[in-house]
Amino acid sequence: MSEPLEQWIEAHGEGALWSAFSREALQDGERLLKDQAVLDCSPGGQGFFARVQADRRHVYSVDCRIHPLPSPRPMTTHCGCPEGGACCHAVAALLFYLGRRTTEGASSTNPAVHQWLSELQSARDAAPSSRREVVVYLLEDDGSGGLLVTPRRGRIKRSGGYGRLNPFQGLRRAPAELLTADDRRLLRLLPEAGSAIAPEDLLFLLEAMARTGRAHWQTPDTPPLTADGPAAGGFRWQVRNDGSQQLRPAADDGHKLSFAGQPPVWLEPSSGRFGPLDTGLAAPWWSGPWPRR
Repeated sequence: MSEPLEQWIEAHGEGALWSAFSREALQDGERLLKDQAVLDCSPGGQGFFARVQADRRHVYSVDCRIHPLPSPRPMTTHCGCPEGGACCHAVAALLFYLGRRTTEGASSTNPAVHQWLSELQSARDAAPSSRREVVVYLLEDDGSGGLLVTPRRGRIKRSGGYGRLNPFQGLRRAPAELLTADDRRLLRLLPEAGSAIAPEDLLFLLEAMARTGRAHWQTPDTPPLTADGPAAGGFRWQVRNDGSQQLRPAADDGHKLSFAGQPPVWLEPSSGRFGPLDTGLAAPWWSGPWPRR
């Protein structure tokens, strides 16, 4: 660990290191560390450099520059991801640099991160929401086993729920006060209007939308999405709009919808709950194109 970083921790406690990160970045960063996504990390320049495997297609470079006391903040992070820094990849790299690993290589609990998360949650719960207009995410079946997401703008009603929903015109035309950091990240990751979510991103993006508390099945009158555990299911031939048949995932419970993902996903519209579909088959079987006949 570098001397300036040791001085920061000694003077202000390790919690000071995490104040620049959002609650979601801290949680996702710890998950990346547990998944051993930090490929390498080495001292350099005014801090350290690292590479983090974000998913199967993306590896991001993280540059963490540590400022000496008495600078107003302990560090500046730069990342090759769309967020540019202060992101989950920087959190994972910093945890790795701090040595938050056991001798077996698995990540250990970081009390400072959890303390900061608790403080953020307490502040969020205590402060009344001053944002009257928000982005609402409406989900629907694309008719081919995929999931479509349509963002809308809506005003929060004092009695709960939303008023009339209006079209969302995109990131560039959205007022700054409309979007949270979570919204900006989500809207960069979601596909274009009319396109289904990529199978490899389905469960990850559903979980991210659920964390906003503003994702609903078809209309805002349905319960918000809530992540749940696995549900039993398998695969069945289903008739497509063109008359052909395609093998698709299907939950054993008829009240649950199923979507082609990696892994397949179930969703219960009446409750808003969703989770991975347990088909009993290994990942390579359902990672390719779905058979047709």
